[in-house]
Amino acid sequence: MTARSLLREAKPVNVREAQAGLSRIIRSKKPSMVVSRGKPVSFLVPYEEMLDLLDTLDELKPEAQDFRVGK
Repeated sequence: MTARSLLREAKPVNVREAQAGLSRIIRSKKPSMVVSRGKPVSFLVPYEEMLDLLDTLDELKPEAQDFRVGK
């Protein structure tokens, strides 16, 4: 899953609903965007999806360093 698809698939949940239903949100294994007054304040990502994102960042990291060195 890409970062963009995580954002698109994230279910918006207000802060109170997130507090009251955190166990349910976690068990759903779907991304959730916690919002306060309609603005995003936090993002819950399933563990496996987070590992995939971190792997992608690690793969991109050497390229980013090479880019900075070759300014």
